[in-house]
Amino acid sequence: MSKNKKINTIKKVWEDNSLFIKFSIVGLTNVIITYTAYFILLKLGLYYLLATTMAYVVGILNGYIWSSKFVFKKDKSINNMMKFFIVYISALFINLGIMYICVDCCNMHKLIAPIFAIGIGTIYNYTLNKIWTFR
Repeated sequence: MSKNKKINTIKKVWEDNSLFIKFSIVGLTNVIITYTAYFILLKLGLYYLLATTMAYVVGILNGYIWSSKFVFKKDKSINNMMKFFIVYISALFINLGIMYICVDCCNMHKLIAPIFAIGIGTIYNYTLNKIWTFR
């Protein structure tokens, strides 16, 4: 494959998937911020579901700022902000359910369980934000 053809292929992949790639970049920073907050809150002795909730709220704030400016490139509005928070609060309940099942029912370690919740939450959040919040 020639160099120009490779470059064109990369450009095509970026154009076709740039929204999801940007969402994933923001999501990765959110994961780092949220997981760090979760870890610190656990070390401070908070119950894991309370620590999950508090860390998730920090992630919501970070996610809204970056999603509106970098990913979907929409001006911040009350309408978009409310939709965003509705999506993420509903995702929080899914997250808490997954955390409870992983930790209390499957005896998974509290620091491993968020990995499963994050994976499912990413797909849920991206889909709803793309088709509803920032359309």
